[in-house]
Amino acid sequence: MTKKPFFRAFDGCWYAQTRLGGKRKQVKLLDTSSDPIRGRENEEAALRAFQLADFAPAQREGRPVRSRIVIKVRFAPPSRDGDDH
Repeated sequence: MTKKPFFRAFDGCWYAQTRLGGKRKQVKLLDTSSDPIRGRENEEAALRAFQLADFAPAQREGRPVRSRIVIKVRFAPPSRDGDDH
């Protein structure tokens, strides 16, 4: 797994690289509303989402699925008034 998220200009999204079944897979980082984190200016949001991500194999009917990966992110963007609480 990469140590930090990376930006791909071709689609404007932030990614993380994981290993699943011995293969590397690049997956988009998602915000709390399951939308991809877009824009190079959102590096801080991507870094926070990456740090809080729970990288785990996807499951179907309680059994691991090798062809997909689920990343659960619990991230709330900072408030616009400057108060992060």
